[in-house]
Amino acid sequence: MTTEPAPVTLPPRFADDQQERDFLAASELFINPPRVQEKSRLLLTSLVMFVAVSMIRGGSSVVELVTLVGVLMVHELGHALGMLLFGYSDVRIFFIPLFGAAAAGRKRGVARWKEGLVLLMGPMPGLVAGTILLLTGADGLLRTVALQLVAINAFNLLPLAPLDGGQLFQLLLFSRHRHTEIGFQVIAALALAAGGAYLKLWVLAIIGVFILIRIPLRKSVLAAGDKLRMANLPRDPLNLDEAQRRSLFSSVWDVMPAQWRGKPAVEAAQMDQVLDVATRQPTGIGVSLGLFVGWAAGIGITVLAVIAFRAGPPANWQRYEDKAHQFSIELPAEPTESTTKVAGQGLFSAMLGRNEFGITWVRVTDGPWRENLREAFSHKQGTLIEEYPMPDGDSALITEIAGKRSYVLIRGETPVAFVVIAAGRDADAERVIHSFRLLPHQ
Repeated sequence: MTTEPAPVTLPPRFADDQQERDFLAASELFINPPRVQEKSRLLLTSLVMFVAVSMIRGGSSVVELVTLVGVLMVHELGHALGMLLFGYSDVRIFFIPLFGAAAAGRKRGVARWKEGLVLLMGPMPGLVAGTILLLTGADGLLRTVALQLVAINAFNLLPLAPLDGGQLFQLLLFSRHRHTEIGFQVIAALALAAGGAYLKLWVLAIIGVFILIRIPLRKSVLAAGDKLRMANLPRDPLNLDEAQRRSLFSSVWDVMPAQWRGKPAVEAAQMDQVLDVATRQPTGIGVSLGLFVGWAAGIGITVLAVIAFRAGPPANWQRYEDKAHQFSIELPAEPTESTTKVAGQGLFSAMLGRNEFGITWVRVTDGPWRENLREAFSHKQGTLIEEYPMPDGDSALITEIAGKRSYVLIRGETPVAFVVIAAGRDADAERVIHSFRLLPHQ
């Protein structure tokens, strides 16, 4: 006697023909998403657009723009390397005009601790490299690169969505309950919009507003995912049977805006998001603590970088001569010279950290020019703190100019007067003042 095989029971079709057609098309894309083709072309095209928009906008030199692109690439390559190491698929990098760059990939079935490491692998390498450069006294172009490395990567550690720090905090803390996640996104979006508007960084403000607009949809996706938790769906879409895919699509259909229906690619993306919510598990205490320590280490490195930046590079004392204007002076950094066409006035200046050193000269005529300059720097342009005697009748002042304690020396004779200024709280400012010499006429 032979037994007949049990009949296969197929999941019921959707009663709505459009819903059935959309399910079939979206389900195929959900299981077999198309890979991004010609990733090199995407990177190159987006880079050209980023550079073109930046140059049109202005505000940066060509060198600064080149270093900025390099710094952004280092950041995104860190993310991309992490994605490749931890099993992300379809990894690519592209630039976003007026904003920066991004690395993207599909993280299906990837453990959440790996997601956290991917987020940290973007800012940490550049932050460490920039801090080391500042600590070792990088100057010139290297100092510009160091500042860009620290500024961009430290900014990305801020706990604001969609920055790396915001995504990490959402992963570790706020994704444990949908209401806390929505609350965090609202606060982060408001902070981003308000901060962008205040700093006139309009791209950030627009991103904040865009996040706020999408909050209702995200709320619906979270609610739909929570309802499917009890179904114990597998994390990998390839392991879903048809009945599970239909159940998932039905949840998406109920919360998706009507204008998105008939667009399989959008519907497949929504299925991906709902499945991610339905199958995600909170990170363990040990993992959460370890990732948080990694983030806190980034903040600590940023503080160290700020301290190194404020201290400036090590002083390199040398005597510099300007034979054209017949003076010499000791300075802790290499000076630059600029001139104007106003009464022969010029400026010979150097900077070391927060300290500024400069010699300016101006043509004067007979009369109380020394008293006039003294009045200008002690009362009109600054606030006099102390006056001390110098040989040959020179005026020497300690004053506050633009919030900085400044040493001012007024020296010269008709028709040229010199004003030497050493601004900052560095005690070596006195060394600069006392080192100023007028060269003998040739």
